[in-house]
Amino acid sequence: MNERPDPREESALERLRRADPAAATTPDLERLRSAVDARIAADAAAGPGVAPSSGPGVAPDDSGAATSHGAVTDLAAVRARRSARARWLQVAAAVAGVAVVGTAGFALGRAEAPA
Repeated sequence: MNERPDPREESALERLRRADPAAATTPDLERLRSAVDARIAADAAAGPGVAPSSGPGVAPDDSGAATSHGAVTDLAAVRARRSARARWLQVAAAVAGVAVVGTAGFALGRAEAPA
């Protein structure tokens, strides 16, 4: 097997790396850590049962409540909610499939039946 990358792909990757405006930057870790600590302190001060602060890193889930990256989410409950919503679509698709196959079988049997 050929281990060398395609020269066209390699040149495209190099062009992409050269065009990256943030290639030479480094994050300000002290400022980032203080912002995270401030957000954690604000969420802890708000008390239990209060939605975490909004902003980057906090995304709404399917129920509309916000969850932060540090929060624990019950994935079984989320999957159950999603499957309950999609279950009726699965049943409707199965019924439609049976109806189409049954109708086609009936039409073929009727067309080939002796007069």
